[in-house]
Amino acid sequence: MTPLLPRSLADQIRADLQRKMVFVSGPRQVGKTTLARQVLPDPAGYLSWDIPEHRDAILRGRLPAVKMLAFDELHKFHRWRAFLKGLHDRRDGTRILVTGSGRLDFYRHGGDSLQCGCTRCLSPSSASPTPRDSPGSSIWEASPNRT
Repeated sequence: MTPLLPRSLADQIRADLQRKMVFVSGPRQVGKTTLARQVLPDPAGYLSWDIPEHRDAILRGRLPAVKMLAFDELHKFHRWRAFLKGLHDRRDGTRILVTGSGRLDFYRHGGDSLQCGCTRCLSPSSASPTPRDSPGSSIWEASPNRT
């Protein structure tokens, strides 16, 4: 059984989700999916690009009617930025969490970016992270508009 990440990390993500879209990235097997499942109030909100049924739902716009959506490995979808921007721009109150092991390049060098979100990166040591403001923290924030 995979150990659960510290509750404080999930609580930080929940707090960030109240204000903005949140991106969590990191290498494989550090607990991103576990974290997403911990944070989700309704498991129906979890959608992975790697699961064919979930991918089809995303492509067809048949998303579950839940208060929070967690997209795992969505960066594999070539139009993922436009997809997320469209969801965010609806402003219907749906919270959005995006996780992925690939590079989540949400700072575009042209056109619209996804700088509305905040980023948390998980390292292999994230199962027992140090306080987030310490120099050796395994969690860091890359968004210039983090409040």
